[in-house]
Amino acid sequence: MRIDLDTCYPNLVLFAGTTPNIGTTSCAFSMAATLAQGAPHLTVAYLCLNLKSSKIARYLRLSEADQGLSAMRVDLKARTLTSERLDQYVSRLRRFPNLRVLNGNMQREQAELYMPEDIEHLLAIASQTYDICVVDCNAYWDNAATIISVMRAGVRLLVTTPALDAFQDDLNGWLIQAGSLFGVMPQQFQLIVTQSARHTDEYRASDVGASTGLDVVGTVPYDRQLASDMQLGQLHEWCDRKRSLSLRQIEQIAGRIAAQLGIVWSAKGEPRKQMKLPFRSLKRQVGVNG
Repeated sequence: MRIDLDTCYPNLVLFAGTTPNIGTTSCAFSMAATLAQGAPHLTVAYLCLNLKSSKIARYLRLSEADQGLSAMRVDLKARTLTSERLDQYVSRLRRFPNLRVLNGNMQREQAELYMPEDIEHLLAIASQTYDICVVDCNAYWDNAATIISVMRAGVRLLVTTPALDAFQDDLNGWLIQAGSLFGVMPQQFQLIVTQSARHTDEYRASDVGASTGLDVVGTVPYDRQLASDMQLGQLHEWCDRKRSLSLRQIEQIAGRIAAQLGIVWSAKGEPRKQMKLPFRSLKRQVGVNG
C-alpha cells in the first residue's frame, strides 16, 4: 500500500499514550464529552481505535450489542461504509445527546486483521459525518489504527506521566523510533501529563516538557474517584458531575483544542460567544479518499 503523507483531516483529534494504563482513554473520552457539552451545536464522535485492549465498553456499560468497530469490519473490508451506516454502529449516551461513541475492537486476536486501508476508509467517512472526531488509540503503536490515525489527525495529543520510563523510555521506543518510519515527527504532538501529584519523587510537567521538547498543553492529576467510576461503568457520569480538579483541567485543555479547531466552545456554565463561521465549512475543505 502506498500511504499518502499529505492527507489530513483537520477535525480529527488523536489521543495516543506512551505507556498502557496511564489514563489515555479517560482523557480521550472525557475530552470528547467536554467538547460535546461546550459545543451542543456540533456533533462529536469518540472513536475507540484501541485494537488490542479496548475497555470503553466496561467504562461506559455498553451492552454486547454495541459491537462498534468489530461489527463494521465487513463494511471496512468492502469499502461500503457510509455516513448512514457508521451512525448505526455508534452508541448514544443520554447525558450527551450530541456525542457518538464507537466501541473498540473486542477480540484482541483479530487486531492484526485491520489493514491500513480499512482505517483510512473509516477515518475518511467519520471526518465527513461528524464535526469533531476524537480518536483514542491508547498506547499500542504496532498496528494500522494507530499509525494511520497519527498520520491523518489534524490535532495530535500524546499522553504520558511524570515517570522517567514513560516520558523517556516509552516515548523514545514508540513515537521517535516507530513514528519516524512513517514520517511522523515528535514535534507534531502536544503533551498531556497525567497522574501528576501521585508520587513524591515524580518530575514536574515543566521538566517533562523540557526533556521531550514538546509543548505541554495541560496536566491531569490522579483522581481516585475517576478510577473507581471507570471500573463501575460510570465514566460518562463522572464527566457530567460537579467539576473536580481533574475535570477542570480537562476543560482547560478542551478550550485550547477548540481554539485550534476554530470552533465556538464554552466551559460548563460559561456564556457562549456568537459563532462567526459554521464549522462544517472546515470539513468541506478536506478531500476524502473513499
